[in-house]
Amino acid sequence: MGFGARYLRVGVAAIGLTFVLAIALGASGALTPKAQRTAAGASTTLTIISGAVSTRSAGRDFTLAADGATLSIGDSVRTGLDGRAVLTYFEGTTVEIEPSSELTIDAASAGPDGSTVLLMTQNIGRTWHVVTHLLSGNSKYEVRTPASTASVRGTQFEVAVAEDVTTVTTSEGAVATSDAANAAEVLVTPGLTTTTRVGERPAPPAPAPAPERRVTVTVGDPNTLIVDPLGRANGFKDGKLVIQTPGASVRIVDGKLVITLLNMPDGTLAAHPGKKDAADSDIETTVEDQGHAPVTVTGKTGTSGGSKTGVDVRRGTGTAPSVTPKSGELPAPKIGEVPAQPSDETEKKDPEKKEPEKNDP
Repeated sequence: MGFGARYLRVGVAAIGLTFVLAIALGASGALTPKAQRTAAGASTTLTIISGAVSTRSAGRDFTLAADGATLSIGDSVRTGLDGRAVLTYFEGTTVEIEPSSELTIDAASAGPDGSTVLLMTQNIGRTWHVVTHLLSGNSKYEVRTPASTASVRGTQFEVAVAEDVTTVTTSEGAVATSDAANAAEVLVTPGLTTTTRVGERPAPPAPAPAPERRVTVTVGDPNTLIVDPLGRANGFKDGKLVIQTPGASVRIVDGKLVITLLNMPDGTLAAHPGKKDAADSDIETTVEDQGHAPVTVTGKTGTSGGSKTGVDVRRGTGTAPSVTPKSGELPAPKIGEVPAQPSDETEKKDPEKKEPEKNDP
């Protein structure tokens, strides 16, 4: 699904599409009073993967953003033609923002019953959401766009807004999508997609288009990150699940890390062991281009000491893709840290302390 410059013609439209996530993830109970204070009105970390990325506070103009910047409620993120960024919320949820996209943080807080509220407005472009740590039935996750309203009952999904059409594709869980008037609703389960035009009912869910390329990477060390040619990381870092590539899946099978990437462009896949002193680990990469026989290469994650290795994937001139080992300078992962929240001691020492002003680079 591509996004050309024509999508930039779209201005801010009336808010219509709302995603509401209210799920229990096997946990219950209320947050402690301290957790309630630190999570309410929590900040968000911006990680720039590549290209031009700008931010704007309410009432101000867009300016170039700094990698690692802290965003607050009311802030917006805009990516350029080659820009990619990741938002990391206070409870670990991440939103990967693709090129030519714009997203605004409307709310980020936790309620007294342990619920988590994250609200966003997406005017244009493509975003990939990996939702975590929603602890109660009152939790809400909303992504508003001009076309429809959806109730999200899952943790991994993609939202694409192009002119007057919104497309929702679910990878995990289910998304109940309705039109803005709530006259009709469809349930989008994993592997399905639906489109909704402004003023119309959502189309019946249909299978998502078959990928033109499927890449499967299997690593003996589960604490490994695989970085795709566009700099998006997938795998585990210090036990934390990371899925930055839209539509990717990360699983542990028989003690091994298995990562599947769909529609990966030509370029280099890089493997990064989680620990500098990690022992060499077996790695297997299989590339399947539509209509061609799959190609598999095997190797090691690198020499001891945390070195990295990878493979270069290209369209083949014959019946199969070209997959060749590669080492040296390889794409490095960029993982946003969960933003630190003020502690009780900080509040006691300086209860009137204000947030520092942001500096434009």
